[in-house]
Amino acid sequence: YKRRLRVETIYDTSENAMIACTNNRNILINTGNYISQSMPYRKLKAESILGLVGHEAGHMLFTNFRISETYFSELSYGRLYPQMELSEEQAILKAAKLLLNILEDAYIEAKICDRYTGRFATGIHLNNIRFTEMIPSVTEQLTNGCYRFSVFCNLLNQYCRSGDINNRDGYTGELLDLFYDVLPLVDDAIYDEDMKRRC
Repeated sequence: YKRRLRVETIYDTSENAMIACTNNRNILINTGNYISQSMPYRKLKAESILGLVGHEAGHMLFTNFRISETYFSELSYGRLYPQMELSEEQAILKAAKLLLNILEDAYIEAKICDRYTGRFATGIHLNNIRFTEMIPSVTEQLTNGCYRFSVFCNLLNQYCRSGDINNRDGYTGELLDLFYDVLPLVDDAIYDEDMKRRC
């Protein structure tokens, strides 16, 4: 694409440290992130970090940043929910950003893994497997006081990253029912070329 690409790295092992991000011009990778650091060998850590670079490069190649900016801008002005209080609008905007990021991550990872089947794909798959393994069970999350929306997003994120969910404690209930209800929409959105569908 003949674009200049700058990748910067930091090393931050603090509890809420970021993992990786892009602004469509530069990529920032936290090499001390909890997923990469959980790998038992240096080679796997390197594969994990390369997977993060591949993931962020996927955003640069396949995410339509203009559509997402327009979507969030309109939502922030309350165009979708004109009758809501400001605090409710902010909550909706935050939720929408989180959900779109989950769906967009799945879309760009599928595209980049399809196009670059080597080390990028290996690193991305390795990170996704580890991420899914590290998520606490649904019951454990609920017992620890996690918001139901957060637990739902964790289920959605696991599915989008690995094609399955880690329901090791056999949870049944409303959250799982809702998750299965939205799966057809999720499957359609993450493989659709039109980002507006994911929005």
